[in-house]
Amino acid sequence: MHFNLKNHKTAGITYKDDGQIADSKIKNGKIINSNITFKKPYKLQVRASKMIAGKKTIKKRTLTYSASITLLSAIADASKVYKEMMIEIESATVEFTSDLSVDMKFCDAFDAYIDYKIEEHKNDDSKNEYNTKAAYSFYKKYLKPIHHIPLNQIKPRDITTLKSKMIDKSMRYKLAVHQWTNPVYVFVNDNIDGFIKSPSKIKKTDRNFENTRTLDLSSKEIKALFQRLRDHQVSPYKEIFMWLMHGRRRNEVLSLKWSDIDLDKNTYTIQATNNKTRIKMTYKLSQRLRNTLKVQSGLNDMESMEGFVFKGIRNKEKAFDINVLRTSWLDLKIGIVMHQLRSCIVTYLKNEHKVSNDLCGFILGHKQSKTVTEIYGTYGYDILNDTLNLMLDEVFDTVRPTDSKLQQLQELFPNKTKEQLEAFLNANSNNKCNFLRET
Repeated sequence: MHFNLKNHKTAGITYKDDGQIADSKIKNGKIINSNITFKKPYKLQVRASKMIAGKKTIKKRTLTYSASITLLSAIADASKVYKEMMIEIESATVEFTSDLSVDMKFCDAFDAYIDYKIEEHKNDDSKNEYNTKAAYSFYKKYLKPIHHIPLNQIKPRDITTLKSKMIDKSMRYKLAVHQWTNPVYVFVNDNIDGFIKSPSKIKKTDRNFENTRTLDLSSKEIKALFQRLRDHQVSPYKEIFMWLMHGRRRNEVLSLKWSDIDLDKNTYTIQATNNKTRIKMTYKLSQRLRNTLKVQSGLNDMESMEGFVFKGIRNKEKAFDINVLRTSWLDLKIGIVMHQLRSCIVTYLKNEHKVSNDLCGFILGHKQSKTVTEIYGTYGYDILNDTLNLMLDEVFDTVRPTDSKLQQLQELFPNKTKEQLEAFLNANSNNKCNFLRET
């Protein structure tokens, strides 16, 4: 179990979970409060690792502390041990020889690169655990034809051949071949004395494709689509769709935890590690979203809920599977991808309410320039919520502008009949002036 304690160095130190730490002192799987009373001895594991000449060296040591020693004292001691272990690695008398070379097989270079990325993510608290499953899944599916070829014998035409075999895949998706192979060459070059030219650098011609999907839905069609998703009868898809219709990305919704929700302040936060901009972003918790939380909590008190808001079907400790969500979406046969719901929001707000590109970007969680932040920053998440509701209230028929105006007029002119006030709303300017004079 990792630590997240401010002003305390915990690099390379983890707690061997023995059930002595209360859930209230843990957030996002990390210990956030050091004020712990131990009833029995506990253990800290120290792990030091370093890449030297392209070779990873790891040292581990488990330290045991009595129940009378405070956690902070134990961490301070373990931190000293960590430094000593790093010095041992760096000053080892064993001569490290690089296992990386220009003529090594691509499969070996890829393995070394993945090992490096795993260590890089472990040593950076702002990053999630490296997704080795995704890396090797792509490798096995598309990169196997070059896995036994030495790095210095792979040519640009080999990369082109890999892409040509990705039948029915978009040009954007095929670009991933470059994005998985070129970093391997960069990694090897950074760790050897020589140099090998990468055959997979991304060129302008590789990006010569339409990078965005066009959205040809009218405001009326967008309204019908949103109402259809709102009226979906199966949970948790119905609730997830509602979050998507608030401008959130799929990963942002599925990675959301109950600890990210502040019911008192009526806000929720998308953590930096789950946000495409890598910046923590806070939004208003609308009543519609609160209703989805009530469904997800069942009969339980929302304040007591833990873990993911949208839990996996089989494993409740994991987030809801994105592939299961995608399958459900395809079954609806809507004709657009889930991500385009964000485009629907922008299209509707711009066409129907003349909302600026900047404010639309804020609603969708785009990274903002300093100028834009200065304009809208003081309004915070309230203005974002109010602006988005201009659309959602209309598409869900929550507010009917004509009825609202009629109610206001009835309060101002209680002596007029409903028919007279409706006629006023539909009258031209001259008739309205005459109406006001008579009143």
